[in-house]
Amino acid sequence: MSSAVKQATLSMGAVVIRHNTVLLIKRKEAPKRGVWSIPVYPQQMGQTLQQTLEAEIARTTGMLVKGGRPLYSQELIEHDTEGQLSRHQITLFLAGHYLSGNPVAGGEAEDVAWVSVEAMEFMEIDEEALLLLEALAFLELEDE
Repeated sequence: MSSAVKQATLSMGAVVIRHNTVLLIKRKEAPKRGVWSIPVYPQQMGQTLQQTLEAEIARTTGMLVKGGRPLYSQELIEHDTEGQLSRHQITLFLAGHYLSGNPVAGGEAEDVAWVSVEAMEFMEIDEEALLLLEALAFLELEDE
């Protein structure tokens, strides 16, 4: 029997765009091992969303990025086989503005790459990255 989740967890996704490419990381740990995704990190206590984005991107890619405005959110609610709430996660995706550095995989990233939207269609990518494809069809995001 699993214990019921008592509150939602907040995560922050980093949507970093540069020269018509999107920063993606290839996960090296389960459950999304080997899958390309938008970098998503748990929100750190005492930090703003932007500070978490900046610190975590630096840790996992070695790049400097400035945290920007929220773009969209995603809510995931899961129940176990007994009907108990097993997971409630809210992910807020923020724009990340590239400042400097070349991506080098670190932390939970097996690989890091700048990927064109066209190339994403031929990669094994997760649902957040698929949502990004849809969002990019409606948003005009430019380097600032």
